[in-house]
Amino acid sequence: MEPNDADKLAQLNQSAAPVPNPPPAGQADHWGLGVAYTALAHLAVGLILALVSGIAASLPRDVGSEFADYALAASGGWFLGIGLTQCLYLVPLALYLHNTQRPRATAGVLICMGIVFLLSAACFGFFMFGMGGGALR
Repeated sequence: MEPNDADKLAQLNQSAAPVPNPPPAGQADHWGLGVAYTALAHLAVGLILALVSGIAASLPRDVGSEFADYALAASGGWFLGIGLTQCLYLVPLALYLHNTQRPRATAGVLICMGIVFLLSAACFGFFMFGMGGGALR
């Protein structure tokens, strides 16, 4: 018995569109979850760097002056260059979410990374060149 055209078309449609695996049971997958993860990661890194900078700034200059200089430079670099430095901790988060089959949460993290990068670049340009610090006047 030969399959008719409708059966062939149904088989073709089933093979052409693979269905993505759903997230494991008990795990949510929503883009808002990626936004929340991104916000928590930024908050955690910012608080850790602020704490380390506060400790470094409170040290006497003759004790651990190299540590203080590096700690203050690291926190200042993070605040000024958050658009690029966020890749150090958000790319592994996005890869983890992708590997645990949560594509919407991964998309939320990547969208937030893009927004933070663009805002950081715009603010950096404004403060460097718009406030009299740049050579483009």
